[in-house]
Amino acid sequence: MAFALVVATGCSATAPRTAMAQSARAIVDSASQARASFRAAAQAATLGETLPLLLRASRAWPTQPAYWTAAARIAARVSDTAAVREAVEALADLHGGASLLADSAVQRLTRESHLGGAVDRLRRNTAPLAAGRVVATLRDSAVFAEGIDANPRTDALYVASVRYRTIYEIGADGRVRDLQLSRAARIGAVLGVRVSPDGRSLYATTAGLPMMQEYTAADSSLAAIVRVRIADGAIEARWDVAVDQSRHLLGDLAIAADGTVYASDSYAPVLYRLRVGATALESIRHPLFRSLQGIAVVPGGARLVVADYSHGLLCVDLSTNSVTRILDAPGSTSLGIDGIVWHNDGVIAVQNGIEPARVARFVLDRTQTHIVRVDELDRQPALADEPTIGTLWRGGFAYVANSQWEKYDDHQRRPGTVLQPTLIVCVPLALSTARTGQVATGRKGIRNTASAPPSSRTCRVSDAASP
Repeated sequence: MAFALVVATGCSATAPRTAMAQSARAIVDSASQARASFRAAAQAATLGETLPLLLRASRAWPTQPAYWTAAARIAARVSDTAAVREAVEALADLHGGASLLADSAVQRLTRESHLGGAVDRLRRNTAPLAAGRVVATLRDSAVFAEGIDANPRTDALYVASVRYRTIYEIGADGRVRDLQLSRAARIGAVLGVRVSPDGRSLYATTAGLPMMQEYTAADSSLAAIVRVRIADGAIEARWDVAVDQSRHLLGDLAIAADGTVYASDSYAPVLYRLRVGATALESIRHPLFRSLQGIAVVPGGARLVVADYSHGLLCVDLSTNSVTRILDAPGSTSLGIDGIVWHNDGVIAVQNGIEPARVARFVLDRTQTHIVRVDELDRQPALADEPTIGTLWRGGFAYVANSQWEKYDDHQRRPGTVLQPTLIVCVPLALSTARTGQVATGRKGIRNTASAPPSSRTCRVSDAASP
């Protein structure tokens, strides 16, 4: 399917033309210029030559914390107090860049100059925010969990495993059952999982990744959506991505109320649509797609909100396949978002592309063209060092806190890494406004599918433990 490049309107017909001008061509150009400057900085011969390139990248794409963090480190080493202050102030606004607090050069310059106020603000804005608690534990430290969803009919949680190529069911009583997907042919790493509207089956994405068990070179082309029967883990149906010259990595997915399934391909990058009864996947492509991650269906089913790791939150109009970037609220960033779910007037997102990683609510305007505000819900780097995807469950947001599969480089664990049991953390949404250091307030939410989770027992479950 050919992509449509919007040139006149936003995701909604009521969106202003000025919003579109900022959200397509200008966004792609600014991001490309910033990346080019950042690459050039890595090749510069001296720190004096590196710093201007890093500042150019940061100013061209000011919502990218990684650029500001690099600029601050280099500026501190050449004792450029003004540049350090600019970078630290930007990071404090974005609530990212906590590692600078331990940087010896930044500490030295802070002692010698008047950076204390900016550094203190950065420290406050990146401090731990412990609103969530552990509600389930998979004791095996090599599960490498990625996706998660909840079944509103049974209260069960379903956790996808990259390493073991399967899905684990955590029952309402805390018991764990392995659905044993790996028994079926051509099942690779399992990344995304969502419960079907009828509650009887799961849709999951699978891909061939070197860190999965029994990987072979032939698995590199594996990319598919499968439908899994919950009762026994049998594969009921399968839809493969056509083999071509591109690499494919199907990650997260979402299910609309009418049963249409949407899945993101991070590598290609492509957004796939699987209509009810279809035998093949439809492709939606757009210049704003660079590293697609989570998907949320906007109520009514006419639009999607899609997280692009490099470009931020995007709105897809499903009637035209047009795409716009949802503009950030002032002083905030929507880059580095992994999983998302729709939550009344916006999305709750796992944002692991900033440091420290956090769970945040991005409240949108009614046309899904602007982010109105950002509510920080949970930030616990000691507990949730590598969060990925979450779901609405029992009146809270349950998410994979420490996926850990990126601690492996192909078949070998990266030096210096320590594996821990896999943790599922839940943030009580009814309490999040009162308990967090928010930018603004939020509201109740609904699931990616047509059903809403029970809310009578907020985030309450006995700790689960895998066999």
